[in-house]
Amino acid sequence: MSDYDFIEKNVLNLEDRFSFGCNCCGDCCKNRDDILVNPYDIFRLSKGLNISDSQLLQMYCEVYIGSTSKIPLVRICFPGGVCSFLKNDRCSVHSFKPSVCKLYPLGRGMVGESRDVFYFKQDVSCGGKDTQLVKDWVKDLDEKVFIKWSTSFFKLMTDKNYKLLVEKFTSYEEEVYKMFFYSVFDILYLHYDTRFDFLPQLDEHFEKVFSMLHSSDIERLIYKF
Repeated sequence: MSDYDFIEKNVLNLEDRFSFGCNCCGDCCKNRDDILVNPYDIFRLSKGLNISDSQLLQMYCEVYIGSTSKIPLVRICFPGGVCSFLKNDRCSVHSFKPSVCKLYPLGRGMVGESRDVFYFKQDVSCGGKDTQLVKDWVKDLDEKVFIKWSTSFFKLMTDKNYKLLVEKFTSYEEEVYKMFFYSVFDILYLHYDTRFDFLPQLDEHFEKVFSMLHSSDIERLIYKF
């Protein structure tokens, strides 16, 4: 069964119930490579740990290029197969942990640019048999941020100039390739001020990316190659 088929078969409505009760076994914090963090997660983690976003990324995260999106992505490192934040079998950042961890065992997605958010039950073997209501489980999540991040991410992924630059630079010399993707990564993920609300800053950062992509300098660069 494909991932899409699995998700479609396990979609839950907000009024649906599912069976799960965390028994603190720590299995969800081991042997993973899919704990992705968005800029808001980085914002909350760096604020909660009282370190800069750059320090957070250097100490706990890995940056890579999405195989489909071709956009820089960030995931939590698992040295020795264990989450960087798992200490004595307990989450050391529980009160400000990444949204994918807060969601577990649910997953979350959005249909294209429709802003229609959906949830689904992941295939997990751990946890007790307590009954949970979906709308209660997700009530404290960052849905507005998720919608803004997802819609803007999709817009960037399908942006004409971004796609042309990806095509040009992936076949060009490695140093230029790295500089291009680091520039995009730097704008998307870094330099948020934890003293202020996050969402307006996210808008500004995406505006900066699109302004850069459609500047006269970039337009000339695209047609230079």
